[in-house]
Formats: sequence, C-alpha cells, structure tokens
Amino acid sequence: MNFFASLKEALTEGVISQIAAQKLEKPEKIQKIFDALGVSLVGGLIKRVTTESGMKLVYNQAQKIEFGPENIEGILKNEAEFEKLKAVGEKDLNTVLPGLKSAISSMVSKYAGTQNSLVASLCGVAMPIVMSVIKQKITEKKLDAESLAAYLGDQRE
Repeated sequence: MNFFASLKEALTEGVISQIAAQKLEKPEKIQKIFDALGVSLVGGLIKRVTTESGMKLVYNQAQKIEFGPENIEGILKNEAEFEKLKAVGEKDLNTVLPGLKSAISSMVSKYAGTQNSLVASLCGVAMPIVMSVIKQKITEKKLDAESLAAYLGDQRE
C-alpha cells in the first residue's frame, strides 16, 4: 500500500466528521483540506529528505510520535489530548518544515476555497497524522533514514 492510501486510511470518515463538527464546517470541505494538506506536507518532506541531515531529522521526528493512526479518533474526542496533538503537530511542522506553514496554508486555502485561518489551524492536526503514518511505514518496512528517504521519493507519482 502506498503512503497516500495509508494516510487516507488514517483519516477515516469519523475523524473527518469529528473535525468538521469542531470547526463548524462541512465534512466535504475538511476532507478537501486534509487531502491537500497531506500532499503538501509529504511534498515538503520529500524535499527535506534530499540531504543527509534532512533524512535523519525526518526519521527522528517520526520516531518520536507517541500515537498511531488508529488512535486519532479517540484523541479527537478528548479536548486535552486534541490540544496536545495540535501542539506536537505545530512543533513538528516548525522543526521539520520551518517557515513553510504560511505558504502551505495559503496554497491549501486557495485550493479548498476556505479561510486561511482554518487551514492554518488544521496544519497542526495534519502534521502529526502524516508523521504517525511515516512512523507506521518505518516499522512495517523496517526502514532506516536513508531507506525512508527513498520510500518518500517513490511517492512522487
């Protein structure tokens, strides 16, 4: 299964519906935002892993994620856990893709036809989901930093 199929599997209808209810938005709009955020974040990660230091950074950050994709629905139901998830996501985003949050948010908000502030707030949720799927792939495929970079590079298609 490719990375994007695994990401789609993590972002179930239930997850999208919960986020839509929290943000007072239509689930279709939230789905469109997450689809674009997933592609944008992975694109940034693909660019980031083109150097040895970038490979190690992405690999190490993914290893630090303390939850798996299967835990997301439960986290969304608990406000404290949800805020912790967002904080981890913001930190990871600033660590792994420094300075790109604004550009990604702007691009995705134009694509989805929604407010930039909504997309910016969802970046903090999308990043740890992406990183948890990367961690899952590292475990599944027994990847090291270099093979993770190759795996992400293969996702370009």
